[in-house]
Amino acid sequence: MTTQKQFQLKIANNIISVSSIDDKIFLIIPPSIFHFVINNNEKPSVFINVISHIPEKFNNNKVLFLADKEKNKDYDNFSPYNWCICAIDDTRFIKIFTEGNINNPEIIASFDENAMHWIVYVEKYNQIDEVIKIDPFIYPLGPLMMYYITTYNDGLMIHAAGIIDNDKGYIFSGMSGVGKTTITKIWNNEKAFIINDDRLIISKNIDKYYIYNTPMNYIDDSKVGTLKNIFLLKQSSKNYAKKLNGSQSVAQLMSHCIQHNYDGSIVSGLLTLCSDICHRISVYELGFVPDKSIVQFIRNNEFD
Repeated sequence: MTTQKQFQLKIANNIISVSSIDDKIFLIIPPSIFHFVINNNEKPSVFINVISHIPEKFNNNKVLFLADKEKNKDYDNFSPYNWCICAIDDTRFIKIFTEGNINNPEIIASFDENAMHWIVYVEKYNQIDEVIKIDPFIYPLGPLMMYYITTYNDGLMIHAAGIIDNDKGYIFSGMSGVGKTTITKIWNNEKAFIINDDRLIISKNIDKYYIYNTPMNYIDDSKVGTLKNIFLLKQSSKNYAKKLNGSQSVAQLMSHCIQHNYDGSIVSGLLTLCSDICHRISVYELGFVPDKSIVQFIRNNEFD
């Protein structure tokens, strides 16, 4: 891992500037985000500033959303941290804390109404070193910041597998255990380009929707592809595709999106975005047999 005072990275459409504004803090660039770092000094759209010590003003807060501890994991790696979304007046922030220490958080990440400007406060108890090394994208803070940056700026995050085959971008989503990882392995064996098999961003650029991967707990390159179809997976004894229309497609797509439903404006924005996606992109229920026949089934059929 390397450390420095400032760096930029690009995730989906966002150029993110990350800076230490504290003389003692140096920023860790972990392997998980290394391939998202850019060196061309494009104009940032998002600013994340990191500083030591959590101000007392964050002590008296209203909890808007408390994470389910059992679901607080990245693949099979459980985080030592839990998290919640809180508010003080009009300021919203993410509180990162260890079990039983909700009132003594280790990280506070506050953000503005568009999630374009962030201040990450880090509490280092009994710190005796003159230099503090911080990973500003430590799990679960990194994915949470990406969720809010995406959600407030006309994009969505979804639990899904994304692949590109013959320049056609497909998303495969469904309930946990339905086969997203399995179908990704099948497509990979058939020489498709894999975007990601778990967490994607869907975002529009001009008049087309694109799919992007996000940093995970393993090393991966930054990837993007044009979205053509969305498939919602069902385990089946035969391969089939049934087109979903209208509210049915919108409701099913929304059910697989990552969402924190404590704010009506967030829900309304997600509904609007899903409605537009389903108007432009065809959504299908896809029953599949877990072998390479599903690849041939999709390649041999025309999906509008």
